[in-house]
Amino acid sequence: MLSAYDRAQLLERWTHLANDRMELCPSIDVLPWLSKATLDVIGLAGFGYQFNALAGENDELADAYHLIFSTARKLALRTILETWIPLLRKFRPQSEAMNWARAHLTRIGLKLIEERKSMMAAEMGKDGPYQNLPEYLRQTRLRDLLSVLVQSNMASFASQRMTTPEVLCQISTFLIAGYETTASALTWCLYALAHNPAAQHRLRAALWTIPRDSPTLDEDVAKLEQLDWVVREALRLHAPVTWTMRVAMKVDNVPVDDPFTDRWGAVRNSVRVNQGDIITVPIQAINKSKKIWGEDAQSFRPDRWRNPPESIKSGLWSNMLTFLGGSRGCIGYRFALAE
Repeated sequence: MLSAYDRAQLLERWTHLANDRMELCPSIDVLPWLSKATLDVIGLAGFGYQFNALAGENDELADAYHLIFSTARKLALRTILETWIPLLRKFRPQSEAMNWARAHLTRIGLKLIEERKSMMAAEMGKDGPYQNLPEYLRQTRLRDLLSVLVQSNMASFASQRMTTPEVLCQISTFLIAGYETTASALTWCLYALAHNPAAQHRLRAALWTIPRDSPTLDEDVAKLEQLDWVVREALRLHAPVTWTMRVAMKVDNVPVDDPFTDRWGAVRNSVRVNQGDIITVPIQAINKSKKIWGEDAQSFRPDRWRNPPESIKSGLWSNMLTFLGGSRGCIGYRFALAE
């Protein structure tokens, strides 16, 4: 997803950092750099917006998102408590910095929407020069995510129309979900490879089989079996989101694979869920379950994907919970895999 120039730039910066810190600290924190790279990718591919984060350029929208994420990390414990004690939400501390970030997100988001509306009107109505659009928009031909959202906002029928506030929320959701979690996944993938030289060697050998001047280089790389196994295993062992919560919308009895004895001594084959119950989904625990993946479930072993265990369940991507599933599953998981 990154251009050849961006990939080369990232590698060059890491090389310089490694050389400069060789004596003092030979390790490099790659997460901030990968966050910049994935922000550039989701901005350009999803919204036709150039953050230029990797190039080190200052951008109000990028600064606003970084501020929101850093503040959210500091308030992580409070957020969990607010889930269980809703009354705490009424006493949430206000931050001038967060208010600034929200205001900038809204202002820039509205600007993006209006600009895209004008561009789409010019293209559809042929009353404006399409050739004068920026190069990165001509390449996508107005088929990116923002264009899809704006099309919904411009729908003729009210029942099919997405309101402007809804479009703004979607922009924020896709940007947040599309760059921080992907950067985290890439970081853990590099970490796993660094601690497994044998898997790293096999992957490198597979990559070297592809000619560097191949006209279908990206497609050839995506088809590599060894790369696919490494990505799957890294996402299984190091899910960017380790757990999540859901709220039961109605009373139900959820069947379980193995009967269990409740605190009253009764043997149960299902768990009763009441409306409004908060359910914690232990994504990482399921992904590392020995019952599902075997005794080496905690180990990074890409070759396990050559013959996956029969105990895994079908219906989810790679039979794991990393992207969840169903109607509330990760809507952008294919984009994340492409990155």
